Amino acid sequence: MTRFRIIGIVVAFALTSCGGKDEKFCKCLEVSETLNTMSNDALTKEVSDKSAKEMKAIKAKKKELCADYEYMAGPEMLELKEACTSSK
Repeated sequence: MTRFRIIGIVVAFALTSCGGKDEKFCKCLEVSETLNTMSNDALTKEVSDKSAKEMKAIKAKKKELCADYEYMAGPEMLELKEACTSSK
């Protein structure tokens, strides 16, 4: 009986971990959106030295956070994005 409980717990854990969101990907999305907003602002407004430095730092952070997803296929990326947006 104990053996079945352990197997049940392992299976339940595996199922819940597969359906969860990828926190690193969600952070990648957030940083990407921030960088996009800053880039759009830079096109329409004057850029100060401070905002240029912030943008450079955000770009480096995006490169670091999104490196694992650079060559990911579109459908897989959309699934991860959906998981991020549906749990907010």
